[in-house]
Amino acid sequence: MGAYNSASNQDVEEVTVGFNTSNFIGGFYGQPCYWNGNIYTVIVGDSLRQFPISNGNISLGSISNSSNTFPFRGATPVASASGSTNGIVWVADITAYQFGGATILDAYDANNVGVLLYTSPASGSGAAALATKFTVPTVANGKVYVGGQKAFTVFGLLPN
Repeated sequence: MGAYNSASNQDVEEVTVGFNTSNFIGGFYGQPCYWNGNIYTVIVGDSLRQFPISNGNISLGSISNSSNTFPFRGATPVASASGSTNGIVWVADITAYQFGGATILDAYDANNVGVLLYTSPASGSGAAALATKFTVPTVANGKVYVGGQKAFTVFGLLPN
């Protein structure tokens, strides 16, 4: 996006998301997402973090974090909203992949990811399919789709 420069990396801005000094496989295995002036991200062994953007600059520190962490592969968050209101950040927790368990779908308030709105059950009715590596939720038509082993699960509001 501007040509190679051997003297400088040409980064506009670089923000350290988290420090992982105890796990050599730490880091990003996914991507951040954006909604309404915020970037949301999850790295291995860390929580979902919310970073505001103001005047083209990303805050050096997160303004809210989820209370749970995502140890295995981190996660790739996805945001949904009704324009600039009712924002939700969706995260597929695939920790159970290592043990043959289901993906857990978490939903957080996009204005404060410290507020957990929903967590899918690990088993039984309402549970997602067995976890796969690098699963990313897909939001379309008022539903959330989560891929799994040989299946995908559709989450949405049940009729009254």
